[in-house]
Amino acid sequence: MEVCGACTVLLDGEPISSCTTLAVDIDQHEITTIEGVVINRLKSRGLIKSSKDPLDPRRREIDLTEKGRRIAGAAIETEISGETFAP
Repeated sequence: MEVCGACTVLLDGEPISSCTTLAVDIDQHEITTIEGVVINRLKSRGLIKSSKDPLDPRRREIDLTEKGRRIAGAAIETEISGETFAP
């Protein structure tokens, strides 16, 4: 079956198409979404911090760090001026 790749997730670190995978086949495996990959990379670079949501322990609150705010501000300024931003 051909798939477009839009639903790709990592199953135990390996990419799979979630739209063609049955939940029963992935029980007891680690699943990471693209959002999870992005969040982990931003955290490892010190651009965001996360903390537990005080109202719902299943959720995490994510905030930009000072470094993240500076880079985001520079990117916005560059976009407004029509230049290309590359951190």
